[in-house]
Amino acid sequence: ATTRLLASAVNKAFQEHHLNFDQTFDVIGDLYDGPHDFKVDGRDFNFETHFFDKLSPEEQQAWWETKVGTLIGIIVDEIVQRGRKGADVLAMGVLPRKWWPELLAAAVPLAREQARRILGLTYLPPYDIAYPSTSGGQLPPLPPDEETGRAPSCGDIEIQHPCGALSFMSLDQRARLDAGLQWLHRHILGDSHVVYFRRLTPKFGDYSEAERRRAQADAKAREGGFEGQLP
Repeated sequence: ATTRLLASAVNKAFQEHHLNFDQTFDVIGDLYDGPHDFKVDGRDFNFETHFFDKLSPEEQQAWWETKVGTLIGIIVDEIVQRGRKGADVLAMGVLPRKWWPELLAAAVPLAREQARRILGLTYLPPYDIAYPSTSGGQLPPLPPDEETGRAPSCGDIEIQHPCGALSFMSLDQRARLDAGLQWLHRHILGDSHVVYFRRLTPKFGDYSEAERRRAQADAKAREGGFEGQLP
C-alpha cells in the first residue's frame, strides 16, 4: 500500500506519460524485513518495541551488520556501475528518521573504500547523502497556530509515513510529504508539481497540524493523565 501511494503521487504529477515504479525510486528499504501484524497486543506495531528491543545484544549486532552490509553493496554499485556521487534520501516516519541516517553514516565510508579499491583509485570523491529539509527550503514549515501564534514543533527533515495520509495526517504534513517527493524527483518532474497527498481527505478530517495537535491535547485532557499547558 505504501509503495502504491508513493508511485501514484509521482505519476499524478505527469500529464502525458506514466513511469514504472523502478523509474521513480532506485531503492526502497524498511527497518523490519518481512510481513508483520499491524497490531501487537492491541498496539500498533513498533520496530523497536516489538522487534529490536527483544533481540539479544548479539542478534542486534547481527541485524545492524546485515543492514549496513546491504547498504554498502548498494552504494558500491551506485559508485562503480553508475558513476554516482551521492544519494537523495527520504526517511519517512519517526523511527526511519532515527535509524536510516545512522545506518547510512556507517555504510558510506566503508562503501567508498571498497569502491576505491575496485576502481583502482588513490582517491575517491565524497559520496554525499542528502535529505530534504525545512532549513534547506525543500520542505514547507508548519504554519503557526491562529490562537497562540506559535508554530507546532517539527523536525527539520520530518516527513510522516504515507500510511497515515488517509487517516490522521494533517494537511500541513501532507504538504511536506508532497514537497519531499517533489524534491526527490526534481530532475524528472521539471515544472510539474506533486500535489497528490494534499488532495487526499483523511478519515478524521482535513485539519492543519496545529488544529490536529490541539484536538489531540484536548482529548488527552478529557481522558485524564495530560500534564502541562494545552497548545
